Amino acid sequence: MNEMNGTGIRLRELNFELLKAVLKVYPGGVTKQFLAEKTGLSLATCGTLVTELVKTGEVLESARSASGGGRPPRLYTYNNTYAMSALLHPAVENGVRILTCCVADAAGRIIWRESHSPGVIDFGTLAGALATAAERFPVRAAAVSFPGPVRNGLPASRELPELDGQNLTGRLQERFGFAVCLDNDMNFAAAGYYNRFVRHAEKSLCYLSFPPGRYPGGGIIVDGRLTRGFSGFAGEVSFLSFGISRGQQALRLANRNGLIGQIVDTLAALAAVVNPEIVVLAGELPEESMREPVMKLSRELIPAEHLPALVFRGDPLDDCLFGMSLVAQELLAPPVRLVRRR
Repeated sequence: MNEMNGTGIRLRELNFELLKAVLKVYPGGVTKQFLAEKTGLSLATCGTLVTELVKTGEVLESARSASGGGRPPRLYTYNNTYAMSALLHPAVENGVRILTCCVADAAGRIIWRESHSPGVIDFGTLAGALATAAERFPVRAAAVSFPGPVRNGLPASRELPELDGQNLTGRLQERFGFAVCLDNDMNFAAAGYYNRFVRHAEKSLCYLSFPPGRYPGGGIIVDGRLTRGFSGFAGEVSFLSFGISRGQQALRLANRNGLIGQIVDTLAALAAVVNPEIVVLAGELPEESMREPVMKLSRELIPAEHLPALVFRGDPLDDCLFGMSLVAQELLAPPVRLVRRR
């Protein structure tokens, strides 16, 4: 019996991913002929691979398409519930630990969500939440967010010291047998917003959150790529001191005028260093009445030709969860980029 060598197996896997990438872009269903045209694969190859995907349940065979005559061809759609991802979002709000656990389908839609306030969020807490999700749904990957820098897969934060330095991804992967990723929550939020609203243009974007009672944080995307820095510290905008100590910064953030000043100073610093086209300001603050002063002072500090567009968002959690679902899905297969054929 002839066995496929490593290159042949790899090529076959990539062909599968090409087909799935096209199917995910066209949720209304496509024909095998359409798949062949979009992927550049032969019709026979597409037919063989699609048949295998239908047998596993990853692709659904739906009604026949309209046809001008003869037997109309079948339509095929990707089954978004075939491979789901679990999303774990630990956070501290007003001194209370909150763990949000979600399950998302392949399209990033949240189909199950549960939050509770454990006294401690340690490895056992995360593993227990992930076990609950995996028991209820066909979870094949997971993403964990963290309120602080993540360096070489290891978290570091004063807010959740019980998780500091823990090899969460390695331990969770070993226990559950599927891929797990860990990143800063603002990195996930930046990726989530970018892929929702900006993804078709390689732009630079800063995603900032100024939550009440906490230091601000951010995620940075430069020319379409998330920037973490060599130690995962990129986006930790609370360390922009502006000539004051962190204690003084906390006092400044606690009053309206001080918060406006901190936001504007941060925008000016990022305009000079990152030069983003878009800055997203998320969180319970800044409140609506603060938007005009922020925009006015920003125009005074930043030259008009370098002034980023300001977008005001509410709670960053939805953007964070969407970003987590995207990254978790990427763990399931090598990324495939579709290019228009000339």
